[in-house]
Amino acid sequence: MVTRYTRELLTLLQVLHNIFISSHTKINERMICRRRLISGVLFFSIVLVLITTIGTVGAAPSSTAVVDTDNSSSTPIDPALHSATGHVEVVVRLSETERLQIAQSDTPIDTLQTNANHTQKPVIDYAERTDGITIKDRFWVTNAVLLEVDTNAVDLEDVRSITGVKRLHKNFKIEVGDTQSVSSTNYTTTMSPATISSDATDTYTYGLEQINATSTWRRFGSRGEGVRIAVLDTGVDATNHSDLTPATGGWKDFVTNQPEPYDDNGHGSHVSGTIVGEQTPTGIYYGVAPEAELFHGKVFADDGQGDFATLLDGLEWSIDNEADIISLSLGADGYYHNLIDPVQTANAAGSVVIASVGNDGSGTSSSPGNYYNTINVGATTESKTVWSGSGGEEISTADVWGTNAPASWPDTYIVPTVTAPGENVVSTYSEGRYAEISGTSMAAPHVTGTVALMQSATDESLTPTEIEAALVDSAWKPDGSSTDRDTQYGSGIIDAYHATATVTDTAEADLTLDSAMTNTDTAVVGESVVTEISVINRGDATGTFVASLQINGTLTQAKSVDVAPGETEQLSFVSEFDTSGNYVITVNGEPAGTVTVLEPANFNISAVDLNPATVSSGESSELTARVENTGGVAGTQELVATITGEASIEPLRRSISLGAGETESVSFDVPTASMAPETYTVTVASNNDSRSAELTVRDSPSITAERTVSDATVSPGDQTTVSVEIDSDRSIDDLRVRESIIPSAAALSATNDPTAVVIEESESNDEVFASWQGTDSATLQYVVTVPDTGSSTLELFGTVTDTDDTTVTVQGDSQITVETTVATYAGTNGRIGPQGLGDAAADFRNGEIGTQLLGDVAAAFRTYEKVM
Repeated sequence: MVTRYTRELLTLLQVLHNIFISSHTKINERMICRRRLISGVLFFSIVLVLITTIGTVGAAPSSTAVVDTDNSSSTPIDPALHSATGHVEVVVRLSETERLQIAQSDTPIDTLQTNANHTQKPVIDYAERTDGITIKDRFWVTNAVLLEVDTNAVDLEDVRSITGVKRLHKNFKIEVGDTQSVSSTNYTTTMSPATISSDATDTYTYGLEQINATSTWRRFGSRGEGVRIAVLDTGVDATNHSDLTPATGGWKDFVTNQPEPYDDNGHGSHVSGTIVGEQTPTGIYYGVAPEAELFHGKVFADDGQGDFATLLDGLEWSIDNEADIISLSLGADGYYHNLIDPVQTANAAGSVVIASVGNDGSGTSSSPGNYYNTINVGATTESKTVWSGSGGEEISTADVWGTNAPASWPDTYIVPTVTAPGENVVSTYSEGRYAEISGTSMAAPHVTGTVALMQSATDESLTPTEIEAALVDSAWKPDGSSTDRDTQYGSGIIDAYHATATVTDTAEADLTLDSAMTNTDTAVVGESVVTEISVINRGDATGTFVASLQINGTLTQAKSVDVAPGETEQLSFVSEFDTSGNYVITVNGEPAGTVTVLEPANFNISAVDLNPATVSSGESSELTARVENTGGVAGTQELVATITGEASIEPLRRSISLGAGETESVSFDVPTASMAPETYTVTVASNNDSRSAELTVRDSPSITAERTVSDATVSPGDQTTVSVEIDSDRSIDDLRVRESIIPSAAALSATNDPTAVVIEESESNDEVFASWQGTDSATLQYVVTVPDTGSSTLELFGTVTDTDDTTVTVQGDSQITVETTVATYAGTNGRIGPQGLGDAAADFRNGEIGTQLLGDVAAAFRTYEKVM
């Protein structure tokens, strides 16, 4: 390896050499000779300095991470060839044409071919006269010859010693870049046209939208016309996908030499479809540059495998056909320098080379997708994140490429250059199908198509350097990402619109109403409805967007907003509706939403009832209000009951929630303890309605009830009459009296039955009840029949109740005394037995009877005569 300083000397040498050999214009022959002499002297002087410098500085050690087994030009024979036995394909590399000479040539391809024919002659001569060697192919895209050598008959050292030979290496294998995606685990979908017809609904694939391809079509009228794109892959199924038909002369099969396009793998059709495809059977656009000219070289077999020599054939074919772009969705994992020179040749011929960076994830890359002189591409997802398998890393030029790197390459650089959609990409596939595939192989054709749009939009022939600069400068990253180039996004996701604007040197706003949406689909009369709109500028100049809001086709508001290139701005419209109904809201003719406006909740009070409506002071009345929500939406309100009169009464409150059309009864307890006797207006009010009723509060009635017993002392079995006189200071609508006696053995029976009286007797004969309607006085009379035996005293008690359930106790006589005789102590047989005598003695001791009665009971006991 040479150091950075050595490479700088080489660069200086090239510049000086260019100055001296190019200074022949308009100079006479003598001056030409003189300048050439000076040029020669200086040239060899610098060579001596360079040799001295190289000897002094020495070579840096190579990196162990490099996979290429022939990574140093000082290695004459690839170590992989040392162990080869029998017939082996050997790539003989010879002196390359100086890059400076190619750059100065008006016909660089002729220059390369001339150099190849001249320098390859010793190898060809040797091969033709030596048994065990067959010439398989010759190349000019890099100065090389492919030989098949029988190592049993020919010593590779003899081949190495041929004049002009620089090194020998194996014809190493290369595979399509998306090696994982061609397995069953990575095809998320493989769809027939019928299947995609039933499932797909979008107008464009997310890939086209993410890279801004459709805006490029509209703004620049560019769809890739006149741009030649060479795809080197597994072939193309043009038989079943007519939009993939190659241009005239645009098909070459380097594997089986078939004259008509085919694809026995599917990968090549998918890549080609993303570049030049038109629409799926449902009308979904999926190709970035559908009018570009497709040149497809089949360099991989049905298993996706190919080799270095076949790829060189494809590159030469692409350059011969003057391809503007060469798309390489392929790679050899690791660092293989052998394609650096062919890529430089393609660039010198005016072809930009676009390559996938590889699918082994962060910290990895594949060749040629890790060359500084390719536009290397990583993959993003539909959500604009980096796909998990996308490669990317920072490469040390000296450690990885050594002296094989051109002197113009920087000390370090980052791959990928840019990123593009690569996860679940829908495109064409073999056998007339469509497929979703993930990989950087799917991302690279998005960039290829974008470059075609850029070149098609300008009459100037863009150089690879100009193209890369435009892609890098216009790339973008999601918010929060690093603004510097990184190993994930590279410089960012490509933007076809802004890249095309850059190379066409046009600046124009491309304003689009990105979205328009109301904040609700249901509102209430008087409520605000907000319509939010988003305006995006996909152009490259600031523009003013005028937004017009229409409601049911009538313009109601208009606003404008300035939007910078690549930016998105928001606008809001606020609308209110006076009446209910359905309203269609549009912005600049685009639907924003349909809003159903409803009447607000309306709590109508249909009835108010007080029960009772007349009460005595201190009593309560139940207030009931019937409430119906006649509005269009549910609501919650507070009902307030106010009582107006001479007295100040605190309002009564209840919260109520009702759905639209619902009805509910709400009750209040109206206390009257603090209310003076008068008539009050009780009003129940909602936010929308009110209704009233009247409440009369009066003093409590003055009621007296006096009981009189006609004969308060009676003998067992006798009767006595009881009268209850009732008086009130007012007529009472419902006057009730209830009289009871204890013990219940006594029998009560009502005797009076005036017209105004309803008398009931209890089944147990110990209670009597009477009621009167609309009277201020009344008398209840009933008869008490005293039982033959039992208590000596009967207790009377009773109550009187009025309309308001005001209750008073009956006063007056409350006892009936039962006179005790000898018969009182008789048994059931009418005679005085031991029990009767004992009871009499007990009563005597208790002072309840005197000596006379005790002696009479004793005499009756002795005679045992009946006493009753």
